[in-house]
Amino acid sequence: MENAQLPLPEEPSVPGQAATILTGAFPHRKNTVIAEVLCRVLNREKLTSLDAVRTASTTRAAAVVYALTRGYGWPIRARPLVVQTADGRHATVAEYYLSDEVIEAAALRGSHAWCADVVAARAAQRQQGHRG
Repeated sequence: MENAQLPLPEEPSVPGQAATILTGAFPHRKNTVIAEVLCRVLNREKLTSLDAVRTASTTRAAAVVYALTRGYGWPIRARPLVVQTADGRHATVAEYYLSDEVIEAAALRGSHAWCADVVAARAAQRQQGHRG
């Protein structure tokens, strides 16, 4: 996995241009993995694919990040993170996050209330899954 290509650069801005803080669109459906991952990075969590399995019940973190960046316009960043495997080797994985500026701009657009709705919708979905 050492030669794996990361899908996004850590610094997406173009040199020599004034930085514009862009936020994307909030997904309409709030009981989805896409909404939960967005909510988590808006809450300053940094997620790897293993984190996404544990917290958002998805094994496809890169696909979710792709959907959020390309489909919803969120400037999610990725940086390489070296982790130790159970057998002592080292692997490089992507760690996904949003910049502080984007998080603050999203807060002005109502991200806190949107995330509260996502947390409630995902909890209800999980509860219903345990009953069935």
